[in-house]
Amino acid sequence: MFGFLCSRVVKKPNKGLFCFNGESIKSLYFLQTPFHNRFISNNPTNQKSFTINYLINSCGLSEEKAIYASEKVQLKNSVNPDSVLTLLKKYGFPNNRIAVLIQKHPSYLLSNVDKTLKPKLDFFHSLGLSGPELANTVSWYPYIFTLSLEKSLVPAIRFLKSIVHTDKNLVRLIKRSTGYVLANPHKKMKPQIELLRGHGVSDSNISKLVAAQPQLMTRTSHFNEHVKEIKRMGFDPSKALFVTAIGVLSSLSKSSWEAKVNIFKSWGWSEDEVSSIFRKQPLCMSISGKKIMSVMELLVTKMGYDKHHCLQNPVILMLSYKKRILPRCSVIKVLISNGLVEKDRSLGPMLKMSDKNFLQKYVTNFVEIVPDLLNIYQGKTNVL
Repeated sequence: MFGFLCSRVVKKPNKGLFCFNGESIKSLYFLQTPFHNRFISNNPTNQKSFTINYLINSCGLSEEKAIYASEKVQLKNSVNPDSVLTLLKKYGFPNNRIAVLIQKHPSYLLSNVDKTLKPKLDFFHSLGLSGPELANTVSWYPYIFTLSLEKSLVPAIRFLKSIVHTDKNLVRLIKRSTGYVLANPHKKMKPQIELLRGHGVSDSNISKLVAAQPQLMTRTSHFNEHVKEIKRMGFDPSKALFVTAIGVLSSLSKSSWEAKVNIFKSWGWSEDEVSSIFRKQPLCMSISGKKIMSVMELLVTKMGYDKHHCLQNPVILMLSYKKRILPRCSVIKVLISNGLVEKDRSLGPMLKMSDKNFLQKYVTNFVEIVPDLLNIYQGKTNVL
């Protein structure tokens, strides 16, 4: 084996002692630690070569990424790096997540396993994060290991727990927005929380906003203006829709908001009517302009309904176009044309009911009269 490997080592002048071609690098994949250590010397070129090989063979990085990462860390031997990798695997980190973590933060290979890494992994494990979930959390926000457990992580978790209350909500929050919620949330979120409380927003609704959009709660820019605007529109701070509306308004730029308003206006809506639908269902303004156009085109142009169906049932805009609106409207269109459903029946209830109920009431009940109805519902026959 050693002879086979040496046959692929090529000496090149002024390039250090060893240079491996792509094939030889792959052949080193299964080498064990003792053999790695034979390449180590005090020569910086040899140390860099060893570092690159280790990053490729033991950490799973590509050659290009390993070369880049080697600029950030120099490994003298594999003892500590092997301990780090062993620890990560023990906590359920899959190889691809380890590669991502080391690529982002190669210096972790030099971390003290017992003092720096293990206590933090134990801490998150105690919260309910383990295996792939823990691996994803750490790899997406690798700076976790740079934060002090006692001074940063524990106070952050204690603060977040006081807002979202349950361990389940806490874990969901950490998984969704690790970086936003672990980096001094008590300092970044507190001003926004106090502002909402000052406007009469309940702690339970604040909890919902933090859980849904933690990144919003860490931004101070324009937050106060958005809260005031939502109150001006007539939202009640004591209701859950108040914080939902803040979340939607804060997520849209002024130009995006105006573009969506103009789309509704192009279908004959006034600005007051747009405000009305926003008050009923704020999330309607979070969907894309393309989807708004598609739904309005289907309901108004192809189905013959007027805009008031959306005004009365704004949740329609939130339904899946391909999975819910289009197949059901296709069935309803055929049933109306056959005189089996009244033309002026409200679309809202028909689109909002469960799949099981719709299939039974509007497909199965009429399939003997309209044999192709099931194919229409499944999209195999296009009527719209």
